[in-house]
Parts: sequence; C-alpha cells; structure tokens
Amino acid sequence: MKKEFLKKFNTRWRLNKLSKSLLKNKIVLDVNCDESNYTWILKKYGAKKIYCIFKDKKPRFINNRFHCLKSDFLKYNFRNKKFDFIFYNGALSHSKNYKKELKKLSNLCSSGGKLWLSVFGKGKHWTYSNRILKKMGTKEKKDFSKALLLRDWDHNKIKFLVDLFFTKKIFFSRNEIQKLLYKNQFKNIKFLERGIKTDLNEKIFNRPNLKKIYGDGEIRLLAQKV
Repeated sequence: MKKEFLKKFNTRWRLNKLSKSLLKNKIVLDVNCDESNYTWILKKYGAKKIYCIFKDKKPRFINNRFHCLKSDFLKYNFRNKKFDFIFYNGALSHSKNYKKELKKLSNLCSSGGKLWLSVFGKGKHWTYSNRILKKMGTKEKKDFSKALLLRDWDHNKIKFLVDLFFTKKIFFSRNEIQKLLYKNQFKNIKFLERGIKTDLNEKIFNRPNLKKIYGDGEIRLLAQKV
C-alpha cells in the first residue's frame, strides 16, 4: 500500500513539474493527516521536520520521526510557530469552518512559504452521489463499510466510497478558492492540471470536453504566502 501512495504522489508531482526542493529541509505541517496518509512521503521528499495533526486515529505509516498532534486543527494552539510548507489534502471540503481554517493556515505559514491544498471542485457529476447521500444515514454508512470489509475490500477503497456516498461536502470553483486564498494573503497560485489516470483533472486534460461533466474536477494547487 505504501508503494501505491508513493506512486500516486510521484506521478502528480512529476506531471505538474514540481521540484522536490519545495520540501527539502523545510519545516512542514500536515493538517488532518489521518485523511491522507501522505505524511511519510513528505519526509521522503526531504522535509527536515514534520508536524502532523489528526483528530481521531493515529495515521498508519507514522512513527517517532514525526511530531504527532492529536487535536482539532482550529482548537490547537501552535504557540506562534510558523511553517515553510503546509500540506492540506482534502479535508477542507468537509469543514463548515473552512473560512476560519484558511485564515489559520495563513497565520501559520511563514512569509514565502507554500500551501498545498486539495478541495472538491464543482461539477455536474456530483448530482448522482448527492442523491444517494440524501437517502443514507449513519447506520447505512456502518453497514456499507462492514459489508465491504467482510469481503476483504481494501481499506482505502472503502474510505473512498464512504466519502463519495455518505459524507457531506463543500464544493468550490477555481475562482472561489482563488479569491479566498488572495483574501488570506496567498499569491502565485498554481493549479495542478495533471495527475494519475483516475484523477478527474487528468481525464479533463486528455479530453477537454469532459469539463462539461466534471466541471473543475479535483482542485489541487500550490500557493505562496505573501
């Protein structure tokens, strides 16, 4: 499984022409890392020190090389600590307090530092999963997960399906997320157009007409703090 995570990360990094020096010797914060399991890869890419904050279970692949912080991101007091690179992969689209979180991300990012952000983009394709979401509750979510576990489904594939059909989401357009970042003193925003073959952005890149269905796809970007 670690090889699969690394392969995905490497592919997105390479196709978007990002330099590994972005992480070399940097002080990094991985926000809500229990949702990503990418923390160890940030270390592999040369990060000097990594703080990973999580709400529930300690993520897999985490060991004593990392500074683990079990807490709600908005409630944790970082005591004026600043980070060179902040990695926030996915969970912002599940937060009703996303505006407060973006403000805190800005306060935590050092001047000239970088923010990696991934959120759900608006698109017509969400109509179908949203219809299912309206009819499902906590009980169905647990039964769904248990049924797949009993059939030996991969944990991360189950998590993907649960997120798709049972989790409320906040969707952004590129323009909306760009304005929010500008408001919070981030600039030089680079939207990452490429990815692995199952990424919506990669599908749109290869077949631009699919934008009619997928809209803004998955929005992944790098932004720099002023």
